[in-house]
Amino acid sequence: MLVSTALPVPPDGLSRLPQPQQPTKELPKMERGLSFTTGNAFYRRESAVGRDLSVLAAIAYKREHGQLRALDALCGCGVRAMRYLVQASADFVWANDACDHLRPGILDNLRAVAPPSCSSCPTERWKVSTQDANKLLLGCYLADDYYDLIDVDSHGSNSVFFGSALAALKRGGLVYVTSTDGFSCSKRPYNALASYGTFTRRLPFINEIGLRMVIAGVVREAATRNLRMRPLFSHYSAHGPVFRIMLRMEHGELDLRTNYGFIAHCSECGAFQSVSWDELGQTSACSCSKKNTYTGPIWIGPLHNIAYLQTMSRVAKELNWIASPGFDMKKLDPETSKLTEVLDVMLEESNPALPCGYIGLHEIASRGKIPTPRRDTLTRGLQKEGYVVSRSQIEPNSLKTNASVAECIHVAQQLFALQHDKLSIQS
Repeated sequence: MLVSTALPVPPDGLSRLPQPQQPTKELPKMERGLSFTTGNAFYRRESAVGRDLSVLAAIAYKREHGQLRALDALCGCGVRAMRYLVQASADFVWANDACDHLRPGILDNLRAVAPPSCSSCPTERWKVSTQDANKLLLGCYLADDYYDLIDVDSHGSNSVFFGSALAALKRGGLVYVTSTDGFSCSKRPYNALASYGTFTRRLPFINEIGLRMVIAGVVREAATRNLRMRPLFSHYSAHGPVFRIMLRMEHGELDLRTNYGFIAHCSECGAFQSVSWDELGQTSACSCSKKNTYTGPIWIGPLHNIAYLQTMSRVAKELNWIASPGFDMKKLDPETSKLTEVLDVMLEESNPALPCGYIGLHEIASRGKIPTPRRDTLTRGLQKEGYVVSRSQIEPNSLKTNASVAECIHVAQQLFALQHDKLSIQS
């Protein structure tokens, strides 16, 4: 028996062809109470914490200086420009992206939060353009049009924008730089050397090297102009990875002698230390007699400015963006919980007694031939011995401390032996 495979004919005798689908209308996204659309622009919800931090820094800046003119050189959909306008109360924001097709969406988003004063004239508070970022920034410099805050959020290495961003930055202003180049801080040392002037080694704390490498690139570029740049905060996000650093142009002498140097590391025992230019050649061997390897030149100064972070935390509490101390973190929404944790850990990391780098709990376990210690237990043990300890925003299963790797292993072994003895007595 033959079975027909022909399609059934509709009652009207006409074949029903597939109808073209109508384009679905994009649902607006929300970030800190602001509604916006992204269109074809690249947007990551996970990067919202980085935008929270920049807005808090911008608010603190305006309160101190009384004005805020911001330039977002690679603005994407314009969400950062929106937030600077609404949440930081910026006096003027220039939103730029080189992609012409993004312009209508950027205009719609900015008009929604800051409508023009009349239908036939541009708004006084913002401007949209689609220029190459370097041409825009250098054009501002040539026109003596300087900005209090310049946000440069690009993909890969954005060291190509460092010089032009500094040229358009007002004295005392802030520049927010980005890198998503995770390979340069670990596997491609010559790329790091070309982009940031740093020759990198694969150290146990490579993502902190990533932050310090980017800072070093900005500091080096500024030094060629006899300018001094210092980081206000340094933020790492694993989803890129994304390295974001807010730096401030400061008055005073260049501090390359103390904050710009090298990091020595011994792969045999795990020891590491910062090395200044004056100390080069004096520390070629580790205390275990094995040779050190060196990463640098790199930023070896503080990753954060504790006073500025404290101001940002106060602002965040006023806005109800973070929880009060002692609040049950499990009861918070993810947005509030994440920012609360990031700011708390950054404040811990700001202790001036803490050196570069962090020590992984797995490394302590491996070298000490013990089970991986609990972070809180080891923290209390080290503090009892008089050491300074903090969490690391970069690697949760690690510690930043002024104790050496050998001292961490020794304390961890003592704690393990004590616990083992207790269990033996109980059994």
